[in-house]
Amino acid sequence: MDKNDLILNFNVKGQLIYYQEKNKAAADSMKYLYAKFSFSREWDISPKYALFYGSDKTSLPIEVQLENDGCYVPQEVIKPPRFYVSVYCANAVKRITTEKQAVSVLAGGYAGDTAQSLPSQGNTISIHTPADETKITQFRNNGGVAEFTSDGTDWQQLKGVSDIGRLDMIDF
Repeated sequence: MDKNDLILNFNVKGQLIYYQEKNKAAADSMKYLYAKFSFSREWDISPKYALFYGSDKTSLPIEVQLENDGCYVPQEVIKPPRFYVSVYCANAVKRITTEKQAVSVLAGGYAGDTAQSLPSQGNTISIHTPADETKITQFRNNGGVAEFTSDGTDWQQLKGVSDIGRLDMIDF
């Protein structure tokens, strides 16, 4: 665990798991959300495991063995509107498990490979719209060609752009 990670604290008492939503999770985080568990005394069995489920609650869980009663939340489950957590421990004689606890997930801003490349900081973009004042909603890099759309389907080439990595003036 890194000291800058977002810690999600869970309390486990008997077969119940509690989470006070002091920290909100944002979708698509990776190696940042750290689940930390505090256990009541009957949980003094090793090893302990966390089970993480996606929002549908019926998908197969991702099982992670706890180290020092904590683990990173797998990025695959960090999707809005929530994911679920359960824990269990077992030995040759005994097994203890908990209910599933929901953790709310806010929409994230990460767009992955679909992110649009815009000019680096310090560049100026001047956009001269046609007389009908089309509202531009998205830009994209389509194989090195700068394009825009106002409705999400009809993409038009930005004229006068020779270097998409350095947009100084755009006319269309």
